[in-house]
Amino acid sequence: MSLNFLPRIEEIVRKAQYFDSSEAFISKFEPAWSSVRTRILKLETLDFYDEGDNQSLKAFLDGDIEKSKKLISQEKQGDAPIYQDLKKRWVEIIRCRPIAAPPNEYLKWEIENYKENIKLGERIFIANMIAVTEIFERYATRDFMVFDTRFGYIYDYDKNGRLLGGWYVEDVQELYQMSALFSFIQSNCVRFESVYSNGD
Repeated sequence: MSLNFLPRIEEIVRKAQYFDSSEAFISKFEPAWSSVRTRILKLETLDFYDEGDNQSLKAFLDGDIEKSKKLISQEKQGDAPIYQDLKKRWVEIIRCRPIAAPPNEYLKWEIENYKENIKLGERIFIANMIAVTEIFERYATRDFMVFDTRFGYIYDYDKNGRLLGGWYVEDVQELYQMSALFSFIQSNCVRFESVYSNGD
């Protein structure tokens, strides 16, 4: 089946406003977080991100899984007020990402993070990378977020997973294209809980 009907993220970024530092890009998110009304869509595409000096990741990579899990839980407590506020406003967060099998060590750590995110109210969907390779090689070539269909953000990472900046999207048609691409990817995913449980 041809997938040429899908929008391409690389075409959208050509017309979007670019912010050439992570600080400038992240600062553009504030109005979206404060005024979102219904849902937040978050697409992740990489199998590694630069997490800086994240202690839970360090513990995980050092083999101390229990310490890592405790630190992840503590870290998520800082995010709890954000999730609680969104829940009060009836806003849902939906996250999608491909996972190669078997997952690398970073993704194993990410999976533990997702278990905590679900407790906070996120809906998370994952896809077997083998089944969706064409989608991510040709269409969904970058991470992005869409808030309702009013604010869009496309991330610019280097090859080491370090955030360089990103594009701000406000054109309604392009926001609908990003949402449609996300929905198509979600239709090729399964619920995270159907693959991973707290005991895994």
